[in-house]
Amino acid sequence: MHIERTQKARFSTSGQVTLSGAGYGVIRLAPLGEEWEIDSYTVSVSTNTLEAICNVYQRQMIKTNIVDFTPAGSTGAVSDTVLYHADGEALYFEWTGGDAAAVATVTVRGWKTLPARGFRAVS
Repeated sequence: MHIERTQKARFSTSGQVTLSGAGYGVIRLAPLGEEWEIDSYTVSVSTNTLEAICNVYQRQMIKTNIVDFTPAGSTGAVSDTVLYHADGEALYFEWTGGDAAAVATVTVRGWKTLPARGFRAVS
């Protein structure tokens, strides 16, 4: 009997976006060739004259896919919401109402899993 083994390791990744004149910005993160079990993330903006709201979406940016949010998207917020993402499934962080031209940042932490033989090709 052959047992498939996977490799599991801690990971951290981040993204940045410059907010528009209306204080709007989106960061898209997605695992490529691996799966993610996210156990925390941090959001913030470089300035906080206006306090942005940050919505978190899984897979698509539609209201029914909001999985978390914070009204402290500028001053900084940490979430311990656990999220699971398969290879290629997107996670979106959307800031609204922040300072124009400020830089929004997200840092995601958790576990990544690499299948022993990789993911199946889709034909």
